[in-house]
Amino acid sequence: MLYVSIIYLWVGYGKATGIVGLQKKYRYYNRLRKLLGQISAVLIVMLAKPSVVTFAAGFPVVVLGEAVRIWALGYIKKDIELATKGPYRYVRHPLYLGSSLIASGFLIIAGNIYLALTLPLVFYIVYKEMIKMEEDMLWVKFGAAFQAYCESTGKVIPMPGGRGSGAAGGGSGFCVRNVLHEREYRAVFGIVFIIMTLFVKEMYFK
Repeated sequence: MLYVSIIYLWVGYGKATGIVGLQKKYRYYNRLRKLLGQISAVLIVMLAKPSVVTFAAGFPVVVLGEAVRIWALGYIKKDIELATKGPYRYVRHPLYLGSSLIASGFLIIAGNIYLALTLPLVFYIVYKEMIKMEEDMLWVKFGAAFQAYCESTGKVIPMPGGRGSGAAGGGSGFCVRNVLHEREYRAVFGIVFIIMTLFVKEMYFK
């Protein structure tokens, strides 16, 4: 299923042009991202070798990652305005930053070197392409405003000394309704489930 999806993306949408083609390609990459997330969760649970030490090191990273995602979702209004406040003052893609932290935390908890070496590479390839497509679409929609925003922020890692155009007051404030609208509670439930499963595995299936 995964290989079929990747081949379909490369062959069917690898040369997508125009905003419509870009949107189609982005939707399929987003489906691939979700599929990879589900497969990664299963692999982590199955192959994990958790311990008290790995839990102590990885759990705070998972919590930090989800906190970043919630913080970012509270400021985003898709297709309405360019988000430049909250975490968007520092990075243009804080949701990917949060997701990367969550994945890193789980890989630390899992304590499996093979997962730690392979999964980040796979997600890097997918995320890199998705970020490029998102920025192309934002450029089409917001033009010069997005260009100015890019000049003062990093993509996923904060730019040294950069404060983003949000420092000047652009965009709306934090809204809990935005977080609920994006159904982030499903991600929270998923995180809790995986944490509990790994905890049980560490306690009873060493």
